[in-house]
Amino acid sequence: MKHSGRVLVLGDNGSAVLAVVRSLGRQGHQVVLGLQDPDGLAAASRFISSIVRLPDSAHSLTEWYDAFRSLVTREHFELVIPVTDATLVPLVRRRHEFGSVRLAIPSEQAFEYSYFKNRTCEMAQGLGVPIPKTQCVSTTADIDQIIENHRWDLPLVVKPVASKVWKDDLKVEVPVSIAHDVVALRNVLSRWLPVAPMLIQDFHPGVGVGQEFLACEGEILQAFQHERVHEPLRGGGSTYRRSVPLDSELLEYSARILRFLNWTGVAMVEYKRDPATGKAVLIEVNGRFWGSLPLAASAGMDFSADLYGLLVEGHQSVPRPYHTSVYCRKLTDDLYWFAENWRADHSDPCLHTVSRLRSITEWLNVVRGREHWDSFAVDDPLPALKEMLHLLRAITDSVRSKASLRFLRLLMKSKLWRRFQLRRLQDNLRQNPTLVFVCFGNICRSAFAEAYAGRQLDKRGFHMVKVESAGTYRRSSRRPPETARAVSREFDISLEHHESRPLNHQLIQSAGAIFCMDLGNYRDVLREYRAARSKTFLLGMMLQDRSQIEILDPWSMSPEYFRNCFREITEAVDRLIDLLSRPVRRATACPSL
Repeated sequence: MKHSGRVLVLGDNGSAVLAVVRSLGRQGHQVVLGLQDPDGLAAASRFISSIVRLPDSAHSLTEWYDAFRSLVTREHFELVIPVTDATLVPLVRRRHEFGSVRLAIPSEQAFEYSYFKNRTCEMAQGLGVPIPKTQCVSTTADIDQIIENHRWDLPLVVKPVASKVWKDDLKVEVPVSIAHDVVALRNVLSRWLPVAPMLIQDFHPGVGVGQEFLACEGEILQAFQHERVHEPLRGGGSTYRRSVPLDSELLEYSARILRFLNWTGVAMVEYKRDPATGKAVLIEVNGRFWGSLPLAASAGMDFSADLYGLLVEGHQSVPRPYHTSVYCRKLTDDLYWFAENWRADHSDPCLHTVSRLRSITEWLNVVRGREHWDSFAVDDPLPALKEMLHLLRAITDSVRSKASLRFLRLLMKSKLWRRFQLRRLQDNLRQNPTLVFVCFGNICRSAFAEAYAGRQLDKRGFHMVKVESAGTYRRSSRRPPETARAVSREFDISLEHHESRPLNHQLIQSAGAIFCMDLGNYRDVLREYRAARSKTFLLGMMLQDRSQIEILDPWSMSPEYFRNCFREITEAVDRLIDLLSRPVRRATACPSL
C-alpha cells in the first residue's frame, strides 16, 4: 500500500465526508479532517490521522478564511477536498488567494454554471437538456408584475438561485417551497427576495435520479447512477437510495453539460423523472461530492481514490462497472423520514411519500444482504456506534423537551402559577434590579431586548435598573446580521455597535432576573449554572397570549419574521416594566419554572 502526502478533507457530519475519509484512508493516504462540528461522525473514523478545528463558516466567513489560510500556510497538503457547500463556496470565491494549494474545486466557469441555478437553466436550454419552465425573480418590485402575468399551472416550486446563501458574512438557509396558490407565491417571494434572488419553476412530479461522474477536461472517466427511494417529503437530500443502470438518454444530457463546462473533477447531475410518462427534467448540477457517495462505494465505485489519482498523480482511471440493486440508508435521517411519512397525507401529490406497507417491507433488504448503512463499515465501526448514541440522545431529548413544553403550557394557563412567578420576579428585582436577557447567539433577540429595555426604562424613569444581554453560544464579538440591524431601526433601536457576549458565571451572579427567549436557552442556562435556578424566567411569560411561552429565533429568516419577533419582545418588555411599577407582594411558596 502506497503512502502519500497529507490530504485535507473539509466537512462535518455528512455521509459523503465519512465516505471520502474512509476511501482515502484505505488507500494509505494521511487524512486530516478540517471540521467545524466536533460531533460529526467522520471525526470518529480510525482513518483520520489528525483533526483540525475551524471556525463555523455559517457565522463568519472572515474567521473561516483566516483559519484556513493559517492552516495551509504552516502545513503542506497534497490535496484539499471541500466536501460540503459550506467549505466549497468560500474556497471558490477566493481561490486566487490559495494559488499554491491544490484544491479539488470546479473552475470559475464550471462553478458559475453549476452553483447558480438560473445559470444552470440557461446552459441547459442552450444544450437541449430539458428543464422545468423557469423564471428568475431578483427583487420584490417584480412580484406584482409576475402575479399579474401569471400563466403557469399550480403548484409552483420556489427556490433560491443558490443552494447556500451568505449575506453580511453569515450563511442563510433559504428553503425550497411549494406554492399552491398565488397568495402563497407572493408570501414566499416577499419573505426571501430580500435575502437572495429566487427561481419559480413548474412542479414536475417524479423520482429523483442522480448521475455521478469523474471527468477530465469534459471527458467522462467514471460514471454511476442512483435512484432515490426515500427523500424528504417536501424535497431535499435522499435518505435511502439504490444503484441502477446508467440511463443512456440522461447520460447523453450529462455528457453535453460536462463537455460544455470542460469539467475536471467530480460532479453529480440530478434529474427528476416521472415514472408515469418517462419524461425527465434537469434539477441541478452539483460540483462536489454528493450525499449518496456511500452508495457508490458500496456498489464498487471509488470516486475519492480516483479523484486523488487524477488531480495529484495525473492518472486517468479506466472506466469500471458497478453493482446494481444495491441499497444504502442514511439511518438516523431515514428513521425520521419513516415517522414523517407514516403521518403524512399520502393523497397530496406534492409530497414525496411512499405507501406505509412498502416503507415496512423495504427493511427486508437488510435480511437479503442488499442493504448498507452510510455510517457502518466492518473495518471502521466507531462512526456507526457514534450515530447510535446520537440517535438515542436525540430521542431522549425529544421526549424530555415535549414533556417539558406540555407541562409549561399547562402551567401557563394557571393564573395562580403566573401570579407566583410575577411575585418572585418582583421580589428578585427589588433586591437586585439587574436584568439579563439571554438567547443563543446574542446577535438578534437578546441584543434587541437589551437595547429596547434600556431605552424604555430610561423613559419611565427606572434609572436604577441595569440591563445586559448574553448568549449561550461560546463566541464573542459577533455582529448582528443586516436584517436584524435594519428591522431594529424600524423600532428606533440601533444594533450597529452591538457585539455578542457569551454568558458566564459573573453575569449569572450579578443578575437579579435572567430572561431566556426559548426553552433551549432556558435548559442550557439551568443545566450549566446552578446559581441561576432561582432567578431564571422565560420572557414569553410576559406576553398577553398565555399559550405562547417562547420567542423563537429569527436568525436567517425573513425581515417579516424579524418584525414579528421584535414585536413580541417589545410587548414582553413593556409588560415587564409595568410590573416593576407595581407594589411588591412577596412570594412565599413560589414554584419555579
